Amino acid sequence: RMRRLDLGAEQVFGRLQLDYNAVYTQTNINGGSGGRGGVLINRLTGAGWILDRTESDLFPRFLRNGGPDFTDPSNYRPTQYTNTNLQNNNMRREVRGNARYELPTSFPFSLKAGASWRSQYADNQSVSRRWNYAGTTALPSDPSIISFDYIKTGRRMPYWENLQFFSDRQPLTPALWREDQYYFYQNNYTGNRGVTEWVTAGYGMAQARFGRTSLLGGVRTERTETESWGYVRARSASTAAQQTADPEGSANRDYAGTLRKLRGDYTKSFPSVHVAHDVTANLKARLSWSTSFGRPALTNLLPNEGIDENNRTLTVNNPSLRPRTSTNWDAALEYYFERVGALSASVYRRDFRNFFGTSVLPASAAFLALYGLNPAEYGDYVTGPRIVTDDVRAEMRRILREIQDGTFARNWILENQAGRASFLATRRREAEHPIEAVGRELRSKMSWLNAK
Repeated sequence: RMRRLDLGAEQVFGRLQLDYNAVYTQTNINGGSGGRGGVLINRLTGAGWILDRTESDLFPRFLRNGGPDFTDPSNYRPTQYTNTNLQNNNMRREVRGNARYELPTSFPFSLKAGASWRSQYADNQSVSRRWNYAGTTALPSDPSIISFDYIKTGRRMPYWENLQFFSDRQPLTPALWREDQYYFYQNNYTGNRGVTEWVTAGYGMAQARFGRTSLLGGVRTERTETESWGYVRARSASTAAQQTADPEGSANRDYAGTLRKLRGDYTKSFPSVHVAHDVTANLKARLSWSTSFGRPALTNLLPNEGIDENNRTLTVNNPSLRPRTSTNWDAALEYYFERVGALSASVYRRDFRNFFGTSVLPASAAFLALYGLNPAEYGDYVTGPRIVTDDVRAEMRRILREIQDGTFARNWILENQAGRASFLATRRREAEHPIEAVGRELRSKMSWLNAK
């Protein structure tokens, strides 16, 4: 379903020409499987075949050479059925205006400038359900389905129609299917996300013609801002046993507290110069230097986090991802025939920069704050498990027992009765440690501490 409103106007005031336009569009796409369809997975293992192209290269034959017969539906085992109801919403608003002025010169000379503003919002709203097969035998295929492959090669592969087993998002034989309820509740978070992009741009250009030579040059500058939201999984996910016993609670613990809202921006300018010369009435030479760009897909700007406990890394999307840019040189010769047709030869050079890819960066405080984290939390993620080991936990339990059974208090009383000799000797050694000397020197240079 799409709605569109487009209003525009043009005006001429002598040498000045104006045009402006406003556009509003709203699109809603019902995707996924809806209530009737879905994805049914049947698996066959251990089958072997030979690809035979002797009769046709375009329609080769698959000749069985071992394992179960892949044309027999009884050899397949169903594993999973997934139904997804997906809503894609897209809203775009745009206004732009241009002004062109013809200068009163002896040769054609004009100036043109314009500005535009665009806002684009897109989101996904998904409701997905998944069932695991609990039966022990194969599901019956639908022999009435005739494929194009069967017509061309004679190979009769089995086909299953989802409506044989599910209707209105419910299994027709409930005893054969077990719904993955954690997947349903999890999808309420992971299946819903959105992104907004704002682009504010302006340009200026000049165009002139001197005899048989024409010139065109200008620059376009734009500022792009993005804002996105979505849920990511908590660092410590629930276990399979917890997901089975309490699917809704497990999904809430894994995702409810991890809503991420990201924002990024960049400003870029793109200049260009073009020259054309009429060598003869039929032969034209062109030379141009320009810059161009390609925007990253909006999906790259959505929140995404992956924590690798083994390699101690945090992988995230970049909300300030800049466009891929190129600097271009083009030269061409074009010959136009009198009646019809043309012959052209051209050379060009492209220098590409800012390819989209993955970078490894140190986890600074500013970087972590962008994703709702802080250095202390990051330290807990990546260094905590290395410090608080099983041996440390065991020692902490022994210390706790000594406090609980009175051992610690008894030793402290005996230390005081003996004049605290061991305690005072340890204090002197700690005070003479080099780190204490460095600390005193640093504190002496902190004027705000001395002022107190």
